[in-house]
Amino acid sequence: MPNITLEPVTVAFPPDEARGVLVYDGGALIAVAVRLSEANAGGALDGRWSIEAGFDHLACLPDETFDDLDELTRWIEHRRARARVAGSGRVGSPPIPPGEPGVGPDGDDAA
Repeated sequence: MPNITLEPVTVAFPPDEARGVLVYDGGALIAVAVRLSEANAGGALDGRWSIEAGFDHLACLPDETFDDLDELTRWIEHRRARARVAGSGRVGSPPIPPGEPGVGPDGDDAA
């Protein structure tokens, strides 16, 4: 199983810039995470990490934030494992049952 790797980057994140990481699964970019600050998120979230963009099995962004990069990585690994179990061995978003938000009653995307 490919390893999750993190590459430090600076992210343009209003009102300023933020410390961030590109998250890779093997060689594939799967997420962009930023460290929240007082300036961009307020006091309660200061110092926490947030996934701001996700791809493949992280396309649905979590509502939660993470204490540190270890916690963020563990959450991603859990999500990746769940996606593999739900699929046919390939990494991808698990199927969404008809009637769930974003899916029409016949299983087609509700656009």
